[in-house]
Amino acid sequence: MEGPPRLDASSTFLVWRDPVEAWEENWTFVVLQLAMFALATATLVHALRVGRAGLLLWLAAVGHGLFVEGFCYALPELDNFHHGRALVAIFGGRMPGYVVVLYPAFYYSAAQLASMLLGGLGSQFSGLRALGRRRREASSEGVVDVELVATAALTGLLTALVDVPYDAMGPKLLHWSWHPDDPNVFERTGPFIPTTSFIFHITFAASWLLVGAAASRVARMPCCGKLGWIPALLVASLLPFPLGVMQIQLFYVVPHDLACVPTATCLAAAVGAYLVVIVLCAWWLRGGVTRRVDPSIRRVSALPVLALLSVFSCCFVAFAALADPAGLSDTGVHLPVAVSEEACSRTETMLSLGGVATKSMHLCSLPDGASSGGPLPLRPGDRSSFPLVGHTLPAAHCAMPEVPHPFRVANSASEAQAGVIRKWTMIGTEWGAEGPASTRAAMLMVVCWPVALMLTTVLAAWSLDRSPSLAHSKSD
Repeated sequence: MEGPPRLDASSTFLVWRDPVEAWEENWTFVVLQLAMFALATATLVHALRVGRAGLLLWLAAVGHGLFVEGFCYALPELDNFHHGRALVAIFGGRMPGYVVVLYPAFYYSAAQLASMLLGGLGSQFSGLRALGRRRREASSEGVVDVELVATAALTGLLTALVDVPYDAMGPKLLHWSWHPDDPNVFERTGPFIPTTSFIFHITFAASWLLVGAAASRVARMPCCGKLGWIPALLVASLLPFPLGVMQIQLFYVVPHDLACVPTATCLAAAVGAYLVVIVLCAWWLRGGVTRRVDPSIRRVSALPVLALLSVFSCCFVAFAALADPAGLSDTGVHLPVAVSEEACSRTETMLSLGGVATKSMHLCSLPDGASSGGPLPLRPGDRSSFPLVGHTLPAAHCAMPEVPHPFRVANSASEAQAGVIRKWTMIGTEWGAEGPASTRAAMLMVVCWPVALMLTTVLAAWSLDRSPSLAHSKSD
């Protein structure tokens, strides 16, 4: 039975879009993309100034992101989201260009912030003194050391913090849409954020820095020669994926699928475990260490990167305060909409540790006032709009609530094939349409607290980086 396409590359590999048309349909999506490209450019400039080690980390983040996204598109069990039409995209429009640079923008910025925080604290308190030297000093004792583990753990937590406003506002503003009843993204934090998204960002960002920094250290060894950076880049791009998957199995899949532990509890366990790792590393390094300086790694101020990260985060506060989701739209390839009874009832079987899990293969059209999904012909140019409904299915043997859709179908942009329309116009819903948690005031609170925490963290890192004791430690 034919399902939705995994990689929509039927036209051309690289797809461009008229920026004026994109602005008229959804100005918030254009601002998001430009802000993401600006942040990614700042991280690239910083990486180039650091040297080969910084550039390896940046390129590894790009390679890691391409591998993760492509893997999700190709594997039915993980193909549970569709992006809006971007200014530039690959895979025939399936993967926006800004997502390609999202990983270095988020990961690299968080890594620099973590390094500044731990370095500043290490200079203020002797128990963490050694943590401030990782960026400019190479380990002469091993490829992976305690200070790298601490920085990687904090990078994972900070990446999740950066992701909160992005994940909270994206679906509501039609930047992308989640599958309505996929078990892996069913449980939400607030009305729109899959709780598993935070576990993903924490574990994968930490794995990226741990593997990337270790591979960089190996590549700098004399025995690797000048070409040692090539295999190091491949390892740093590919190895974080299985390492992150193993952590997700530990924190989420095993407790959730076997014992129906709520995803929020799994997230709390992951955050707690990472905090314990940071504290244990600080205790282990309480006496400090002496390391040999590697002149190939230059110390470069990350304040421009963190300044742009602050501006990027504030964009979502502006979206929540100024945007009207009901006036936004996006015409493109989205989650397939079924317009026949047969296509509406198709399901897909997924493997689960606790048993068999299923999800609907298509969205079902739902006329206003109807109580269940059914066939509703969508015609090109039809100005009527209809809400959608997905099958509320169990994930293994764990009961799941119904998840609302933050969008409606306006019309079809292509003819139906096999009872399914793949290209259609999505329009937004009013603030509060999905319940009290989706009002403008509620969404402002959702995005303001992580942005305020991020700004406070950046200010703390900047203050510690300029402190007299830190300056004194640099001259030691």
